[in-house]
Amino acid sequence: MNTALDNLLRRYLMEDASLGDPTSDLVPHKQVTAHVIAQSELVVSGIQEAMRLVDLTCLKAVSKAKDGEKVKPGRILMEIKGDSHSILTLERTILNILIEMSSIATETHKLRSLAKEGNPTIQIAATRKTTPGFKTLSKKAVRTGGGDPHRLTLSHMILLKNNHIALFSSVRAAVEKACKDASFTQKIGVEVETPQQAVEAATAGADLILIDNQPPQKIKETSSLLARKGFRNKIILEVSGGISRENAKKYAAAGADVLSTSSILHPPRVQIHLSILP
Repeated sequence: MNTALDNLLRRYLMEDASLGDPTSDLVPHKQVTAHVIAQSELVVSGIQEAMRLVDLTCLKAVSKAKDGEKVKPGRILMEIKGDSHSILTLERTILNILIEMSSIATETHKLRSLAKEGNPTIQIAATRKTTPGFKTLSKKAVRTGGGDPHRLTLSHMILLKNNHIALFSSVRAAVEKACKDASFTQKIGVEVETPQQAVEAATAGADLILIDNQPPQKIKETSSLLARKGFRNKIILEVSGGISRENAKKYAAAGADVLSTSSILHPPRVQIHLSILP
């Protein structure tokens, strides 16, 4: 039993029906069957969470699709049986979870496919710009779509960004301090603005170099300089800022190892609905 997940799901349900559901109270109590159906092509994500939400009620459900599966419009994702009132009360929460997670998984899959045309080994990663209260499920959906969740919290790695570096005398000084104080288990990443700073960071011992809001040509220049200095195969080159379907291939081909983006966390919504059978 995942107590943290159960508490999260109960909170979602309480947000939508904290004082009951007066509309569903008007409906006769009947034993019915409902289908959750995909209305657009999508990569399924959230089935496990939706099934668990049903388990927390007096309803029964059978999954008709698996997380990570690509489905066409009209595909039944879940079948739910039980009291009509309970199904109606649960409807929006189940759909919100499935739509949110499947949208993220679908967009991650699409962006990854496009980026791989430029670099077959490219990784697509999420940022921490998640919807409040939905971080855990958002990051899981990214993985379901073939992406990398990146760091879940600030605790998961050292990532020196501009505001951190501004408090040191140089990029080198910031990285050297991190290397001295960090556990051997922690990767050290640093944001740079120029190819020269990338070399400075690599020389000081950085594991990952982040380039933010720079054009593909600048990525290529940085990658080439790191290669000439003998660092390219020793570090991870991460690119973020404005990554989209339109430019993912170019950034991947420019030499990035990882494209990190918030666009996969706030994507166009897929369509899923719930229908009670007559």
